Amino acid sequence: MERYYGEIWVHLNHPLDSQLIKHVLKVYELAYKKDLIDNYYASYQAYGFIMECQRYFKQFKQKENLPEYIIKASNYIKTHFAEPLSIEDIAASVNLSKYYFIKRFGETMNMTPGQFITKNRLEQAIHLLRNTELPIKEIAVKVGYGDDNYFNKAFRKVVGTSPGEFRKNKQLPFDRLIIQ
Repeated sequence: MERYYGEIWVHLNHPLDSQLIKHVLKVYELAYKKDLIDNYYASYQAYGFIMECQRYFKQFKQKENLPEYIIKASNYIKTHFAEPLSIEDIAASVNLSKYYFIKRFGETMNMTPGQFITKNRLEQAIHLLRNTELPIKEIAVKVGYGDDNYFNKAFRKVVGTSPGEFRKNKQLPFDRLIIQ
């Protein structure tokens, strides 16, 4: 896909709505409009870009010694987290029976497939809460929760605070979720 930005044409093989591309375009726009107010702000933006790159490329890094079907199932969950996911669908995507898949996933990943789905959904929610002004109801839908009340309950159980409070305190260091 090609787009014109100021004085340059950008050819992208990546979805324009991804956080990585959004960040690149935001930094370019800031630089083009000369809105990078000082070196500290420019460094902040550069660091944000590096972190988005790390987040993006992390999905391609395969864990050592994981069976191929676990890697495929994990990737399936990570790419379909916003959709209604059933364990049957995930197991079918790797050609395993539901019960065998649940057993092997738990042994390998130290969590159930349901916990892994929740972890991925809440990680995405945290990212959206930090980086967008979307209403919480909309974030709930974007990360796969049909009911924002259930989203609030799941978020509070894992993170320890409501999504609204978390958004107010964006500066809190929060890098990883541990699902128990």
